[in-house]
Amino acid sequence: SFAWIGLVAGLAGLLFLITNLIDLALQGTLSQSQAWSAQTTQQITRSISAVAIGFPLWLYTWRKVSKGAKLDSENGDSAHLARAYQLYLSAVVLIGLAGVVTSTVWLVYQIARAILDGLLTSSLLNSLAPAAVLLVFALLFVHHWNIQQGEQRQAARAHSRRYALFPVLILVPESLPTDQAPP
Repeated sequence: SFAWIGLVAGLAGLLFLITNLIDLALQGTLSQSQAWSAQTTQQITRSISAVAIGFPLWLYTWRKVSKGAKLDSENGDSAHLARAYQLYLSAVVLIGLAGVVTSTVWLVYQIARAILDGLLTSSLLNSLAPAAVLLVFALLFVHHWNIQQGEQRQAARAHSRRYALFPVLILVPESLPTDQAPP
């Protein structure tokens, strides 16, 4: 669906934009008055384009799909759209978690390398990119995790309301000893 395309394009653009800006800051290019190189300009404009197209596309399709899925699942039904919505949420949570773990390993590596090399200031500045990537993936993970947990609570309440309409009565014969369970 377009939600996937928009999310991937937006996240990739955001990650490339953040890392390019950090690289520029570390090189001191932003503090000097000289012009950026053509390659830097091209990378930043591609990143901005991906963010400007990807996130609105994702937001539009996400709202449309989530609204339809909520209408389908108000009574606890598992309609096709609601299942696709849950699959999407689960996949994005998994991707977010994988990104958090990977960027945390990258960040710890950069910090350990800075400590072991003895070049704390320059090496710790190199830790800014993994920290930014960690932040982006953590936000992605937490946002979709909260949505998924809320959806699961809503589905549980809907099932409870549905099952409350059908009380069950269990009859036990008098000849059955009370310490035995019925078959």
